Amino acid sequence: MGQDPTAALPRLTNKQRAWLAAYLGNGGNATKAAQAAGYSGDSGGWRSRGAENVANRSIRAHLDAEMAQHAMGRPEVLWRKAQIARADIDDFLAEADATTLDLEQARRLGVMPLVRELTREEWYDKDGTLHVEVKVKLYDKQAALRDLARIHGLFTDKVELSGALALEVTIGGRSND
Repeated sequence: MGQDPTAALPRLTNKQRAWLAAYLGNGGNATKAAQAAGYSGDSGGWRSRGAENVANRSIRAHLDAEMAQHAMGRPEVLWRKAQIARADIDDFLAEADATTLDLEQARRLGVMPLVRELTREEWYDKDGTLHVEVKVKLYDKQAALRDLARIHGLFTDKVELSGALALEVTIGGRSND
């Protein structure tokens, strides 16, 4: 069995562990994490305690370890950008009818993370018939391609030159050699 990656980290109190779990679970809101962890006080006190916990070296060590464990490395970033660049709306459409969304198919294919926005509208017409409209917006393929091209050095935003250069400076008609 592998070693526990948190074994070498400083010990935390139960309340600090509760705060850390809440902080990681709520997307990094220190004030709400202090409230959820059971710290006493009001919004000002929770804000203060949250700021203290963020700055606490022991808690910070646990937070950094947790974030490092879940951080996205270069290969995953490239893979995800490539998925967006290769996204195909056909993966979301029913095979029998190219105008009908098939979200179950999209889930099976694993392409739902490519969806930027999913909306559903329902309304009744004057005859009382229910109409349902579902819209899917995918992440921007062109932006993903630009990002990948930039990452792979296909665009030249800045040119760096290196090497030796002989330079002669002339001031007032006299050379410096």
